[in-house]
Amino acid sequence: MRKVNLLLGNAERRTSNLLEAAVLDVCYDQAAVECVRTSRLEQFQRLGCSGAFDLIIVAAENLENEPGRRTPWVELSDVAEVLHRIKSGCGTPLLVLANSPENEMVLLETGADAVFSRPLVIDNVKAEVRRLLDLKEIIEEAVAPNRLGFWGGLVRGLQRPRNARPELVTD
Repeated sequence: MRKVNLLLGNAERRTSNLLEAAVLDVCYDQAAVECVRTSRLEQFQRLGCSGAFDLIIVAAENLENEPGRRTPWVELSDVAEVLHRIKSGCGTPLLVLANSPENEMVLLETGADAVFSRPLVIDNVKAEVRRLLDLKEIIEEAVAPNRLGFWGGLVRGLQRPRNARPELVTD
């Protein structure tokens, strides 16, 4: 089975969980996903430039500075610079989340393969992940529900058909 190494840069746990679950859904039965998460810009840059990942997803406006900096959150221009370095250093597919549609163009200019703004449509993210990882969509066949259920099937199995005649046993 194929292995997909995912780098997820985001300081918001709920969104990170949602994104990781989307990647797991896309890769189900086709690839094993190993996810590395970071919330700090410097660590994200170091990991992203390593070339060790098959897919990078980042929430551009939800990354933190290293402790000791004057502001806890990074500026969009700093994130754009880091994304440009990562994309120019390696060809890893890069998906970016933006908090506002106004920032989409700035983030696309960094070399991002796709930029999604909020509200996030998870089906669009899945489709893009599927395309970038070159995975097929698995369509599950719908199974017709058993209308009788367990007890109905049991009662039906115990009933004798109405038109059945008792057989005569002769010795």
